[in-house]
Amino acid sequence: MTKSSSGKDVFPQRLREVRELRGLSQAQLAEKSRLQPAAVSHFETGTRLPSFDNLRRLASALEVSTDYLLGRTDSIHAAPTA
Repeated sequence: MTKSSSGKDVFPQRLREVRELRGLSQAQLAEKSRLQPAAVSHFETGTRLPSFDNLRRLASALEVSTDYLLGRTDSIHAAPTA
């Protein structure tokens, strides 16, 4: 994906790709991010977009930046936190 793609198009694909890269099922990601499994499914199919809080939870659980999930950067590595 490129940075020029819209977040709505990039997000579902990146979420699925990183979840699979981390070896997690949708249910495992849901548990790790304290979300409902159906919510993760909706996010991956693109039928719904997460709230800011849920986006942060997903990024934290997957150890990536929110910018990566949204397609604003191509670097999968999360920025260090202070």
